[in-house]
Amino acid sequence: MQWLSSMHAQPVHAGSVVARRYRATRKIASGAMGEVWEAVHVELGHRVAIKVLQPSALECREILVRFAREAFLLARVDSEHVARAIDFAPRGRHGPALVLELVDGPTFADVIRDQSCSIEYAADVAIDVLRGLRAMHARGIVHRDVKPGNVIVQRLHDGTKRAVLIDLGVARMQSHASEEKVVGAEITTADRVVGTLEYMAPEQIASCQTAGPQADVYAVGAMIYRAIAGSHPFGDKRGVDLLREKVRKPMPRLRTGRRDFAARKLEAIVARAVSFSPRDRYANADAMLADLEALRDAMRSRLHDTASAWSFPKLRRRKAVLALAAACATAIAACSTEYVRRSPPVAHEVGVIATTPQ
Repeated sequence: MQWLSSMHAQPVHAGSVVARRYRATRKIASGAMGEVWEAVHVELGHRVAIKVLQPSALECREILVRFAREAFLLARVDSEHVARAIDFAPRGRHGPALVLELVDGPTFADVIRDQSCSIEYAADVAIDVLRGLRAMHARGIVHRDVKPGNVIVQRLHDGTKRAVLIDLGVARMQSHASEEKVVGAEITTADRVVGTLEYMAPEQIASCQTAGPQADVYAVGAMIYRAIAGSHPFGDKRGVDLLREKVRKPMPRLRTGRRDFAARKLEAIVARAVSFSPRDRYANADAMLADLEALRDAMRSRLHDTASAWSFPKLRRRKAVLALAAACATAIAACSTEYVRRSPPVAHEVGVIATTPQ
């Protein structure tokens, strides 16, 4: 496409009008290649998030290709667990702009930065992420950068929470033909090793272009591991040392520190998700999702059964308490009678004056 040629653009500031109809209000995030701003539609007043590129990034055709691809792919995903694309302006005073649904809340990385989380919480977040990935995988899209920093935990109006996947900057379709019609044949050149090493599957490190849905499954398993264990599976290794470990060794088994049913089942789910060979993993997000949802249903059922054992209707509860009290009184009376019958006479009954030692 013609607009992919290099261009110049002005930086975005608070008050800037981006794509002719969105007024930037505050910067949400910033990176080496781009920025995300909260903005308000100047006519309708609704809030959105706008992703723009740094002026220096506009000279790189590869970055422009990825930006166009992100807009193209987001427009094809329909899930409440993936940030929705609202608009895309390829050219403007501030360069190309991708307008997104505004998802308020901390990232999952913020949530687990200083503490590990419970099995139940990690399962809830993973289920939402997998639902988003299921919608992507159904359209032949692989995210390739699932990690806690790309998951926002949003509190809804009713007090519940939902996890939302963001940033499809390195996502791609397994079939490249549809993409190339939109962003050009150079799409295949924009695919060096991409992703975040701590969460990348071994085959994604070896060949980013051929990584499939199993690579996303691996990343979800690694994310659950980090959230519960409080550390990455390969410890503090980074860079080349981490890369060597990941392409040579399977991931260590998750140890939750619990031995109950839920802990054992989750450990098994994570172990399968992060299997060294893609053939041994879940085939896609939907397959892993089925196991996690079954686990959550079982945990809730057991919790409900435990609670039900102590929750009688008012009348039945009162009758049960009265019956228990009557039984206790009868038992005490019987014990008292037996004690009196068997006890020896006390001192005053035989004319002995009992004294207390001083």
